[in-house]
Amino acid sequence: MGCFGLQPDWHIAVLLMSGMAIVYTLRINMSVAVVDMADDFDWSDNDKGLVLSSFYVGYALGQIPSSLMCMTYSKYLRNIYALSILLPSLCTFVTPLLAENYGLLISLRVLTGIFESATFPATFQFYQLLDAEPDRRTKMVTFIMSGVYVGTILGFLFSGLLCHQDIFVGGTNIGRWPSLFYSFGLVGCVFYPFFLATCPGLAQARSHVRTQSRILSEASMSNASF
Repeated sequence: MGCFGLQPDWHIAVLLMSGMAIVYTLRINMSVAVVDMADDFDWSDNDKGLVLSSFYVGYALGQIPSSLMCMTYSKYLRNIYALSILLPSLCTFVTPLLAENYGLLISLRVLTGIFESATFPATFQFYQLLDAEPDRRTKMVTFIMSGVYVGTILGFLFSGLLCHQDIFVGGTNIGRWPSLFYSFGLVGCVFYPFFLATCPGLAQARSHVRTQSRILSEASMSNASF
C-alpha cells in the first residue's frame, strides 16, 4: 500500500492530479494580476497581450524537447515531474521582484512556460510505465486530468480574493497583485519535496498493478469455468 492507505498507483495518481492543479494556478494568476499590473506600470493593451502570451511561447517551444527528455530518461521521471513544478513555481515567486523591468518580465514568463512544458509529457509517461489495465487506467487518467479544472477554479477564485487584500510582512505590503505570485509560487515550492518524499517508486507501483491484474485475471477465469 502507498501512503494515506492508497494503493501505490492511485497514490501516484493523487500526487499527479495535485501537481497538475498547482501548475494551472501558475498560469491563471497572471490573467488576473495583469489588470492591476498594467495600471501600476502603465502598460498598453499590446503590452498586456505580450505578457499574457509569452508564457505560451515558452510552453510551445518546450513541448518536443521535454517529451523526448521524459522518454529518454524515464528512470528519472519522478524528478522530471517534480522539477516541472518547482522551477516554474520559483519563476512565479520572483515575478513581483522583476516586474518593473518589462523585458525581464517577458523573459521570465517565457522561461516559466519552458519549465512547465514537461508536466504533461511526464504525466503521460507515468500512464505508460504504470502499465495498468485499460479500465483502471481510464479512471486514473480522468482523475489526474481533473487537476486542470481544479487548478483553474482555485486559481481564479483565490486570485480574485488576494488581488484586493493588503498583506504586511515586516512593514512591507506584499499583498494585492504581488501576493498572487508569492502564494502560488510558494505552494509549488512546498509541493516539490513533498512529492519526492511520498511518491512511490514506479517499480513498486507497477509490481502492484501487475499483481492486481493477475488476481483479477485468475478470478475471471475461475468464474468462467463455472
